[in-house]
Amino acid sequence: MAECDGRVVAMSGFNARIAEVVQVGGVYTPPELRSRGYGRCAVAASLRDTRSAGARRAILFTDVDNHPAIRVYESLGFRRIGNYRILILHEGVKPV
Repeated sequence: MAECDGRVVAMSGFNARIAEVVQVGGVYTPPELRSRGYGRCAVAASLRDTRSAGARRAILFTDVDNHPAIRVYESLGFRRIGNYRILILHEGVKPV
């Protein structure tokens, strides 16, 4: 979480964690506060904290068209390694 003048201005969390790897997720900055570096600070702080707890690698995903987020993540050392898809399976529904 990042705060400015006592107000929460951005947040970052983890969707998953295994021994030495975390999946960054739940990154959010209110629209009116974007492009000020708050999200970058929140992600960097959460990575710093989890590193001190033993994590040595992190992974995340974002929309390929989310260029501001991509720039932030690359500035923190992330690099693109592939594409992803989310598949939701529903019981009793046959694939098309």
